[in-house]
Amino acid sequence: MARKRLLGPSVRQAPRLDDDELTERPGAGLQPHELLEAVRWEGAAVEEGVAGVEVVRSRLVGVRLTGLELIDLQLLDVTLVDCELSGAVLAGARLERVLLTRCRMSGLVAAELQAQDVRFDGCQMDQAWLRASRLDRCEVVDCDLQGADLYEARVTRTAFRRCDLTEVDVSGSDFEAVSLHGSTVDRLKGAASLRGLTIGSDQLVPLALPILGAQRIRVDDDPPDLVEVL
Repeated sequence: MARKRLLGPSVRQAPRLDDDELTERPGAGLQPHELLEAVRWEGAAVEEGVAGVEVVRSRLVGVRLTGLELIDLQLLDVTLVDCELSGAVLAGARLERVLLTRCRMSGLVAAELQAQDVRFDGCQMDQAWLRASRLDRCEVVDCDLQGADLYEARVTRTAFRRCDLTEVDVSGSDFEAVSLHGSTVDRLKGAASLRGLTIGSDQLVPLALPILGAQRIRVDDDPPDLVEVL
């Protein structure tokens, strides 16, 4: 039996944190350039955006960051569960060894996001703006990305599993060792520029249609009438 070739998601590194070492973090506010290290932060509703926050080896549960502008946010070895980031602006964000579970991220603006060893699990990410992002060794599982923008993104060693990718814009994107198995790929924008993908046989037709359309190739079982030349 032939040995399967391993792609990036098989070696994704999980967050390195120990729940027994975490201390409760009181309060709901954030200070500019604040460092949150080895904390458990639960149920906070942050009202004002800040710059330069760094979160390390921590767990955030039910934290609400709706519509906030968080400049240069850094997350390292962090898990986020049931957090709210809809409409948040994460300019210059960097995520490494991060797990996001059931987080709401509709309309998230995170252009040029740097994400390595990140797993999005059951997240609502429709209309997320991820232009020119860099995703490496990431897993996106059971997520809704309808209408998301991945224009000119660089995506490597990454898997999208059972995701809704309907009308996602991948124009100018650079994909390498990326798999889309189980995901809905209807009406992808810019699909003709995709390279380096692995898909399932059930995805051939929906993925081929936008590519054929971009090449102005019609699919019609009825041939056009011949025009007689006199």
